[in-house]
Amino acid sequence: MDNIREYEIKPDEEVIKSPKERVNLTGVYALIYFVVLVAIVSIGTMYLSKLGYMTSTKMVPFTISDTAQVTPLGELPVKKGSTTEPVDVSMYQTPDARIIETGKQLFASNCASCHGETGQGNGPAGASLNPPPRNFTSLDNWKNGYTIEGMYKTLMEGIPNTGMASFSNLPPKQRLDLISYVRTFNPQFPPITSADLQQLDATYHLSEGEKQPNQIPVSMAMDKLLEENKPVNTEIKDAIGKIENDNSAGAELLRRVSNDIAKTVTALFNDKSWASSEGTFVAFVSTNPLQKGFRAHVDDFTAEEWTTLYAYLRSVINNNVQVEENNGQEKQTTQNQVQPK
Repeated sequence: MDNIREYEIKPDEEVIKSPKERVNLTGVYALIYFVVLVAIVSIGTMYLSKLGYMTSTKMVPFTISDTAQVTPLGELPVKKGSTTEPVDVSMYQTPDARIIETGKQLFASNCASCHGETGQGNGPAGASLNPPPRNFTSLDNWKNGYTIEGMYKTLMEGIPNTGMASFSNLPPKQRLDLISYVRTFNPQFPPITSADLQQLDATYHLSEGEKQPNQIPVSMAMDKLLEENKPVNTEIKDAIGKIENDNSAGAELLRRVSNDIAKTVTALFNDKSWASSEGTFVAFVSTNPLQKGFRAHVDDFTAEEWTTLYAYLRSVINNNVQVEENNGQEKQTTQNQVQPK
């Protein structure tokens, strides 16, 4: 009995708490829950009361309210190519007031909407751009550098995957005027040296004048391309029709070796060098055959089959090309050329 008493649990060592203690713990938990709930409600109320203010002070991105009001750009006018006036780059080592004023006007009409009137990158049209427009008052993280050549490169090419477009449409002198004004936003821009200007001129040939190509509207260019290709397209269509209705040995060989007759005929019309000799024809077909509509097993042809196929294609596709031997060499002349008598 004495041993059993040693293992009896004493009243003050009871694991199970009394009902009174359980009530006390429940009250503590309820109080904590109430405090947290009051805190959440208070924070939510404060947020809602400030919501109107936060919305009113937030910058609204520049948007167009009605795209129907935007006048579509017309086609480019017909313009004869020319060479721009040569630029004396030495004037831009220390630009005068006239250059700065011209650059200021160019900046206002071309750049301020994104970069802001003071060049800090806070223009209304740039609010929704990512990455944001360049801040010209800072010298950090310039894509092409802040030298005069780096700025000129940016104006010429733009910066891909950003809102910075190319301004290659501006004459070289206006680009340099614009750069000169941009440099006034930050006195920490390094001075322009004569070596900088010589390097700029060597890269872009500004002192020689910039050549501007001829310019025509897209619609006119498309019409010209269609007109130029119309005879060829007609010949291709006629050749395909003739092959499809032909049961000769040559036609059967072509159908056997081609998995796309239209693609094959087009390739043969686009490059008629194959017609100069049978050996040239074999090399033409065997080089990248899949790209020309031929099957991969063209190398399985016998010499006789190559001869038959070559003669057939010469008669169908290349019947407007005459191959003449001249001093052991072959030359091509089209039927449209005037032949010497």
